[in-house]
Amino acid sequence: MSHTIAFKKTVLIFIGIILISILLFLAAGVLTFVAAEDHRIHGFIDAIRQELVIGDTRSVNQKASSLVLSNDLLSFRIEGGSEISRKRNYFEFSVLDVELHHPVYSDVVNERGLVAKVIIKYSLLRGMIDGFIYWIIFCIGLFFVYPLIYRKVHQDVVNLERGKYNEQLLFIAKQVAHDIRSPLSALATIVHAESNLSVQTKQTLQMVVERINQIANDLLKKKPESSKEQSSSEQEKRENNSSHPLLDVTKVVDQIVQEKKLEYKNIPNFEITFNSQKNVSIPSRLTQADLGRILSNLINNSVESFTHDPRIVIDVFTRSGFAYLTVTDFGKGIPEDVLSKLGVEEISYGKSENLSSKSGSGIGVLSASKIIQAVGGELKLTSKLGSGTTAAIKLSVVI
Repeated sequence: MSHTIAFKKTVLIFIGIILISILLFLAAGVLTFVAAEDHRIHGFIDAIRQELVIGDTRSVNQKASSLVLSNDLLSFRIEGGSEISRKRNYFEFSVLDVELHHPVYSDVVNERGLVAKVIIKYSLLRGMIDGFIYWIIFCIGLFFVYPLIYRKVHQDVVNLERGKYNEQLLFIAKQVAHDIRSPLSALATIVHAESNLSVQTKQTLQMVVERINQIANDLLKKKPESSKEQSSSEQEKRENNSSHPLLDVTKVVDQIVQEKKLEYKNIPNFEITFNSQKNVSIPSRLTQADLGRILSNLINNSVESFTHDPRIVIDVFTRSGFAYLTVTDFGKGIPEDVLSKLGVEEISYGKSENLSSKSGSGIGVLSASKIIQAVGGELKLTSKLGSGTTAAIKLSVVI
């Protein structure tokens, strides 16, 4: 019932807007027509002033006949004289008639010496027709322009809301990053003081603490930027990529591999192999923390896809002047329809219920793809159901 009432109100409002707009355009058409006719009539009176002064009525009537027949006038007459008129059109109702009285002076400047009084009658129908034509043209233009305006306004609103949402997320992230530093400091102290841990385990835990601390520092330094500014800055970053310091890809991968071996040591038969043809370094804006986060996320995804073969193989190599980093697992694989969306939109697939991370938002791969693209790189996923998945990262020119 409420929907019906709302619909009726909407229809009534729409009809009201149409009627008001028609009336406004009719009024505009009439006012424009009246102004034009008034200008035309004054010009005609100036043209016949001399004949009126000398009393040449015949010449005045001839000119008036031509004016009445060729314009929108209904009639013309000089007060006390005969009327010159034309036949009305079908819709020229008398209620639309306008009658004007124009005194004609021999001395126009001082308005002295009244010679005659000219009485002219015309219909407002032509002005109303003009106004209706204006309204139709306006509606046609609105029909084509409105979708463009709507899309622009809608996009501006979406961008504004997205900007506010991103600012809120960034505020929360910074708060978390700030609050996590104290427990990290305590954890670092415990690791350093613990004597029962092996040297390798201590080193791995210290690297983990340092990486988390670096993530916290990056979040605290992060600033929101609009889509256009971001696109422009990303293009500039790609163009100036060669001016950035070297990133030791091999070192970062080795650190993350040691960390993951410790993290997943309780998974039966878990094995992670790292192969590198040489020490690979690249001039890149991609930071050690960024690469570490991306690789950590890709390894986590591989672990979550495990079914019967808990192995991961990581390769780092160079080819044709580029550095490549691949992460290969032998898990359940990803369907084509899901694979095409990974890195493009927030989507998750194949999260293992046997792990503590039972579900995912899909933000990790999307975020990784954006970070890599921002520095001129590429993240490509290939997969086969039942056989596994390979994530290949192509990074900038190697030196």
